[in-house]
Amino acid sequence: MDKKGQLAWIEIQFVFYGLAAGIILGIVLMVLLRQGIIGLNIPFLSCPVK
Repeated sequence: MDKKGQLAWIEIQFVFYGLAAGIILGIVLMVLLRQGIIGLNIPFLSCPVK
């Protein structure tokens, strides 16, 4: 594999891991907000989603 292809692959991996980390962090934040561990007053996050 040439340098350019290698760089592109690294970038793809970086974006993929960034997205995965963002999704995981988002889920963790949502769970914490739902359980009221983090005391933030955000109505649309606090109310149970049906």
